[in-house]
Amino acid sequence: RSVGLVGQSGGGKSTLARSVLALDKPTSGRISFDGMETSALDDHDAQMALARREMQVVFQDPYGSFNPRQTVERLVAEPLHLEEKPLSRTERRERIAFALEEVGMPADAMRRYPHEFSGGQRQRLAIARAIITRPKLVVCDEPVSALYVSIRAQILDLFAKLNDELGLAYLFITHDLTVARAITHAVGHDGHGLAAMPAKDYSALGKKDVADIVAYVRTVPPVTRETAPVRLGPVLRVMTA
Repeated sequence: RSVGLVGQSGGGKSTLARSVLALDKPTSGRISFDGMETSALDDHDAQMALARREMQVVFQDPYGSFNPRQTVERLVAEPLHLEEKPLSRTERRERIAFALEEVGMPADAMRRYPHEFSGGQRQRLAIARAIITRPKLVVCDEPVSALYVSIRAQILDLFAKLNDELGLAYLFITHDLTVARAITHAVGHDGHGLAAMPAKDYSALGKKDVADIVAYVRTVPPVTRETAPVRLGPVLRVMTA
């Protein structure tokens, strides 16, 4: 199940993403992931390492999220250090090649550097890095906003394909309501607590402008401790203060 989060710049969307990924601690409320209250764990907790293996992120700028001096092989393999059992070099290369194949990139790309690829190809590499550990949750922070329209459609198709094949849950942050409609099952707005709008209701508003849709979302009761938490599939619960 995928949930989209829309809202104006500075509204806290990326802050929520960082809190979900346990990179920042919330000032109030709590976040539970796969039965673990990650907002109460510290970086050295064994459960935190387990949680981070099950969640990954795709950033807005694919080039900015890579070290330009490292090869694709090393970049895509970054999350593998979270695996419980260390992998041999052969196993690592096999995992990398398979992840590249899943996102439509050739295995020989692992010997090249980020600057040798187009923006869309770099984002495919970023997605390969995100799925290589087979996470349960992928946080996507404006992952297609920097791409051309035609390439954007291809990357969205790839996200949908991986959602079907791997059973991933997405927290999809975007300013583009068309993107949210295409890739998510429900949409939340960050200006009124965190409200969920079912995809079927959102589809009915597809031709309305941003102001109309935001006004609609604000009619949905916000999530509070007294109401049901937002859920992304079976794994993530966000409770607001």
